[in-house]
Amino acid sequence: DDTFNPRPHGDWAETIVKVDRTQKVTKGGTIMSYRCLIVTGNGKGAGGFGMGKGQSPKEAMSLASLNSKKNLVLVDRWEGTALTHDVVGTHNGCKVVIRAVPPGRGMRGSPLTTEILYQCGIADASVKAYGNRNPYSVVRATFKALKSHEGVESVARKRGKRIMSLQKAYKLGIS
Repeated sequence: DDTFNPRPHGDWAETIVKVDRTQKVTKGGTIMSYRCLIVTGNGKGAGGFGMGKGQSPKEAMSLASLNSKKNLVLVDRWEGTALTHDVVGTHNGCKVVIRAVPPGRGMRGSPLTTEILYQCGIADASVKAYGNRNPYSVVRATFKALKSHEGVESVARKRGKRIMSLQKAYKLGIS
């Protein structure tokens, strides 16, 4: 069955983070254009962000939506909702620290970063942004942090250990 699947990772949810209007004054008058930042995710471990520019807000949003699906990050989740270890991402003076918490604890942090993590299917984490909190920098730093996350399987493979012994050590608080 080689049929084309338009939704390879499931149903997508989009969040419009910011829409900006820019003006350029020329001899003939002012030229207006729009810029849009969108975060996309399926809630099952895949998420991305995209920027789009256009002559109308609708055009900018459609381009941003396309770009967000081209720029996907796949995240290995611990027990379906949490991260296995703390991760840090930086961009333009913005530092985002995502701390791993036990499953069932919930989400704590700024509305923007928590929305990004919910889009990626992470429901248990603590997030803090330091420095420049421009939405564009925060989104890029958050996705850089998510790219650096490693799942239990890859950590076990690197250490040459079995997954069961790592899970037992994680539950006991030994790493």
